[in-house]
Amino acid sequence: MRKPLFQLIGWITCCSVVILTKPVNAELMARQPNCRDPQTQEDMNLCAANAAQAADRALNQVYRRVQSTYDRTALGNLLVEAQLAWIKFRDENCKFAQQRFAGGSIAPMIEQSCIERLTRQRTEELESFLERG
Repeated sequence: MRKPLFQLIGWITCCSVVILTKPVNAELMARQPNCRDPQTQEDMNLCAANAAQAADRALNQVYRRVQSTYDRTALGNLLVEAQLAWIKFRDENCKFAQQRFAGGSIAPMIEQSCIERLTRQRTEELESFLERG
């Protein structure tokens, strides 16, 4: 059974932020390291998580603009399905990248850096949909 479009849109809007914050605990999030020159692996992990969250916020802004362009059309439904598939790909791909370093202190940074990189790429792709109409 297919979920109504508004449920999927809400899931897309909130879901990736929840995934991004998972590897970093609340105590770490309260600290704000110098991300221009992080000195510890803990700081590097936190900076990577912050960058991934920023990329995710930018993606969500662009996604909403694209969605409003194609809302109530067949392309709008395809956009939602494509975005859901992309989120699943991103998360599984970055989990794979992180697992190569499982147990190591660098693992969270690897996953978050992967999420940031793929999210920025997807944002650029979505922006191109706005430029081309």
